[in-house]
Amino acid sequence: MHAIQTSGNCIRNVTADHFAGATADEVADPRPYAEIIRQWSSLHPEFSFLPRKFKVAVTASPRDRAAIQVHDIGLHLKRLADGSLRFAVYVGGGQGRTPILAKLIRDDLPEADLLSYLEAVLRVYNLHGRRDNIYKARIKILGARDRRRGLHARRWRRSGCASATARSSCPRPRSSASTPTSRRPTSSAGRPRSRCARPTAPSSAG
Repeated sequence: MHAIQTSGNCIRNVTADHFAGATADEVADPRPYAEIIRQWSSLHPEFSFLPRKFKVAVTASPRDRAAIQVHDIGLHLKRLADGSLRFAVYVGGGQGRTPILAKLIRDDLPEADLLSYLEAVLRVYNLHGRRDNIYKARIKILGARDRRRGLHARRWRRSGCASATARSSCPRPRSSASTPTSRRPTSSAGRPRSRCARPTAPSSAG
């Protein structure tokens, strides 16, 4: 137990099922994954000043005793028929004055891509989350707004481009040569016009 990142607009301590590691219905022990996420997120230089607090929960049981759908990110560990482990990733849940259940955005995330996928989702939230209104700063509000605008699939599912298995199929950014640049207004002589008004010199009276 420790008190690191137990407050502030950062990734809070990762939670799991209170019966984690002691129940027969779990496909695996979720505690090592919670500890890995905790070590990765503790004092993370990029996510220390998020728009609002951020909470992650992990469960490995068919019965969701960790309540992952009321967390900012919920991870449901599953075992496939071939014996491999995959994560179902839920994003955008929360309680409070605006209770929202998290939505499933990835159903078969490999173990190797877990941290890179979490990093991608957090980068989207850190970039597009609201900072002007504390009541609308959580990721659940951003996800609901994107769904209303039709951007949910395009923005959140694109976060999977950070995973190792999906990088090859992600669109590459255009080069600077093909990217249009903004032009400054020019004067009649063709020189760039200054953005600030300069005082004119007084004319000499003859």
